[in-house]
Amino acid sequence: MNLQHISSETIVGDRIRKGSAWNVISDFSKFPSLSKNIDQIILTGKTGIEQVSEWDVTFDGAPVNWIEKDILDKDNYTVNFKALSGDFEQYTGSFHVEDSPDGGIAIVYSASYNVGIPIIEDLFGPVFKEKMQVNFKAFLNGIAGEISRHKIAQEERTERRYKVGVFEAMIFDGKTIETKIDDISRKGMMFSSEEDLERPVSMQACGLDLRPESLHQESFDKKYRIIFKEPIEEDRLLAIVKMLQSRHVMTLGKFLAMEPRTAIYS
Repeated sequence: MNLQHISSETIVGDRIRKGSAWNVISDFSKFPSLSKNIDQIILTGKTGIEQVSEWDVTFDGAPVNWIEKDILDKDNYTVNFKALSGDFEQYTGSFHVEDSPDGGIAIVYSASYNVGIPIIEDLFGPVFKEKMQVNFKAFLNGIAGEISRHKIAQEERTERRYKVGVFEAMIFDGKTIETKIDDISRKGMMFSSEEDLERPVSMQACGLDLRPESLHQESFDKKYRIIFKEPIEEDRLLAIVKMLQSRHVMTLGKFLAMEPRTAIYS
């Protein structure tokens, strides 16, 4: 039976060390939090650089399960894997961290597989391959986001975050987005939105024209942190915070001044 081959990669911005990326791709316990398609990973039998991992994933509602042997090659920033049992007759490949020609680093996934059931491969093979490709690309993006968050967390530890908790319309590449700003600092802000967002080329928020460097979804409940290419000046930031916080107090005051409603208890 012919093996199917899939590969994907994602680029993580500059100033990221390969060692930092390795710490993420080698920590399988975090993978379910980085992809909504990975339901569970159970790690067993870890000895030295080898481990056995049991994967439970879902591709468009279809459960797929397998057990694989992993080789954690830290010297070459590579995880090699091979399925031992499960829904794949064969499944081998690797995750690898390498330098990107465009700067920064690349997280590369490549694999070869076959399901081993001819009628399923004939009927659903192309669809299954597409789903594998799409879902592992999304997984790599999740890994890249986690790597960037580590870097951002290190940089932002020196920055004060101001809590504001106010609804504010932002403009992403000319499109108005309704958001709730949770906090803001000189280098970025955390906000919530019901939209599925990607990093805009340009944005306007809080009366500022901002140049975003990166946008990271903090969790699956549509919380985002956006990082600015250039920090906001401290005086300007304090004026923005004062404006937003006063707006929050006014909104709360209007709510508290509403006519009380009669509560009915059963």
